[in-house]
Amino acid sequence: MEMNRLIPGCVVIAFDATRDRGERELKLTIDNVLSQGEILHGGDTLTLLGVLHRVPHPMGYHMEASAVSFLGTNIGAMKDEVAKKVDMYVNMLLQSAKEGESEKVDIEVKMTAGTPIKNVVLQEVTTCNATWLILDRYLTRDLRFYLKQIPSKVAVIEDNFSVKVLRPHPTTNTDNVEFKLAFSMSKPVPTSAAQDNETVNQSVVTCGSCPGASMDSLDSDMLKNNLASSLYRSRENSFSSSDLGSSSKQEKPG
Repeated sequence: MEMNRLIPGCVVIAFDATRDRGERELKLTIDNVLSQGEILHGGDTLTLLGVLHRVPHPMGYHMEASAVSFLGTNIGAMKDEVAKKVDMYVNMLLQSAKEGESEKVDIEVKMTAGTPIKNVVLQEVTTCNATWLILDRYLTRDLRFYLKQIPSKVAVIEDNFSVKVLRPHPTTNTDNVEFKLAFSMSKPVPTSAAQDNETVNQSVVTCGSCPGASMDSLDSDMLKNNLASSLYRSRENSFSSSDLGSSSKQEKPG
């Protein structure tokens, strides 16, 4: 692995979080990314990005992670599922985080509920200004879309968990794609118990690509009118289902 660069980068490994992954599979994947000399550098952050395109409904069945998932009582069930997934994968990556620390690479887990998967991945990669996108092997069915729309360098995880570089350079030749409403939580993977106690979850509700506004400053009418054009951010402890509860009585956003 090369020495530190002037500007730390963000490397994103994207996968379908609706399909659970095993600890061995994750470790092999991250080990191979760490050993791939041209992708990660000291000071970088490796983000394991899981996309949930289906989330639990309070009545017990699963629903598509669309705009209706972010209204009324649905938000609580969705938040619980996203938080559960974040903690599950953080626990799976504790050993990998220690190995990453020796390479001066931080590892974090981010779970985003939204659909379609390819648009959510594009949105997250663009938002964090990723230097690399590494696609899980199950996401390669949309490879043409990613190579066309993703501005960063691109690689894929193959069936044997090795890393194959598809595009070793960034590109600016991309199209404008409308971003969809998405809800996400992220959490760094601790390398020690002390660090674990200091970790704070971060919750983000994103819709569109306009500048952000605090959830506390928005009422349900504003949310309804801005689903396609606004970005809402808040800390997990200040974002509750009561913020959106009254929206369930209104007409669903289109």
